[in-house]
Amino acid sequence: MAAMKNEVNGPLMLTIGAISAILLVTAAVAVDGWYKNVEAEEIVTKWDNSPNTWLADIREKQEENLNEAHRIPRAPRYRVTIADAMKIVAKNGGKLAE
Repeated sequence: MAAMKNEVNGPLMLTIGAISAILLVTAAVAVDGWYKNVEAEEIVTKWDNSPNTWLADIREKQEENLNEAHRIPRAPRYRVTIADAMKIVAKNGGKLAE
């Protein structure tokens, strides 16, 4: 028996290689997009479930400061509450007290 020579179809192999590369890149981009989407959803969920206590503490201190009358350190003035300040301005006809 004579040995048969197998010929390789070069253009077909190049086409198959190019299509395989395109499919591999497409799959990699799709997996990366899916991963980033899931990661973003997890970050949003964690952010929603953990309150910002630092901001809440600052706002609480500001509210206490606004609603409390006290002397201003190193100044010959007193701080009054917002309600008292509105009464003073109304009593003086819209002018600030001196």
